[in-house]
Amino acid sequence: QDIPAIPQLHADIRERINEASFALAQKVELHKPNDSFGMRVFHHMNELADQAPDFAKTEGMTPHEAGLLTIILRGHDVGRHIAALPFNERKEYLPAGESPESWRDDKGAQHWHGELSLAFLKLLCVLDGLPSQDRTIIEEAVLYHGVRTVPLERTSPSFKFCQLVRDIDRIDLLQRGDYTTVKGAHGQFLLWGTSQSVPRDLVEQVLNDSPAIEAACTDYLAAHFGSNEEILSERRAALRAECSEKHEKAVADQIINWFEAKPRPEFLGRLADWTKGSLAEPPSLSKEEMIENYSSYMIAQVAIAFQVESPSVIKILMERDFLAERLAFLERRLESGHYSNYIIPAVDKLYGQMRSRRA
Repeated sequence: QDIPAIPQLHADIRERINEASFALAQKVELHKPNDSFGMRVFHHMNELADQAPDFAKTEGMTPHEAGLLTIILRGHDVGRHIAALPFNERKEYLPAGESPESWRDDKGAQHWHGELSLAFLKLLCVLDGLPSQDRTIIEEAVLYHGVRTVPLERTSPSFKFCQLVRDIDRIDLLQRGDYTTVKGAHGQFLLWGTSQSVPRDLVEQVLNDSPAIEAACTDYLAAHFGSNEEILSERRAALRAECSEKHEKAVADQIINWFEAKPRPEFLGRLADWTKGSLAEPPSLSKEEMIENYSSYMIAQVAIAFQVESPSVIKILMERDFLAERLAFLERRLESGHYSNYIIPAVDKLYGQMRSRRA
């Protein structure tokens, strides 16, 4: 089957979204240079939209469907730009009829970025010339691509697009080094670990005001990704030694606790139940479980793969060792029983299911 060429109308719509998205990304960069939700999200959407015809070919889609998929992938995360803007600018792009105050929280706005993406597409009026069913497919796929459970019937024309976009997004999550590098781990701690007991503002203040503490934190994280427990112990002690003030000690403790705590046994139990076949659906972590500590966060990244259904995405995941870095990290950081009794059997089952689906 040839790679479908998308209709010109769909290509034109993609270009209009692209121009508007670029302007938003530039606004984000002005306020937060190199922010995750500025140009990086812009490139993320473009890269996926470029691959839409390839995904469509594997899924057996028509050129028309490939065009719809291209539009969805190009616009699905534009709401992340908006959520990253300062609140006074964000207010310009909120869904119609929404109270601005309900969108003041930055993390909450990112969580509901699908709604912001849809609101922006409506504001641009880029979908107005499409047939009603096409417009509904795009709108529902954009709106629901990031929610925990898709509120659509599997027989709905929108469902296959929504599921495919969710699966394609998972490729990016599973390939990115944000979670397995020092810089990436540092960023994830600021985003999630500081929501526990130590405010992000305090952490940033301590690290910015003290180059010695920041250097000790970087050295500690580098050791955390290594396999030498003696070096990790030395770096942990060095980080604590640099933090003499009470507020500094609180920051050091939170960093160490978040990166070294073990995952909740309840999730590991659900993972074992699924592996043995007594649980029908593969388990996922709630947001509260996921951000409780870094090991749980990394397990959540592995669990993303359990949700993949689309043949085109399974094909890619089977061709790449996409879990290698995460599994290597978990092997070093988890107790051997946690790793060998729960994680590996579940991953083996996952690979087996993928092979059977692909066949």
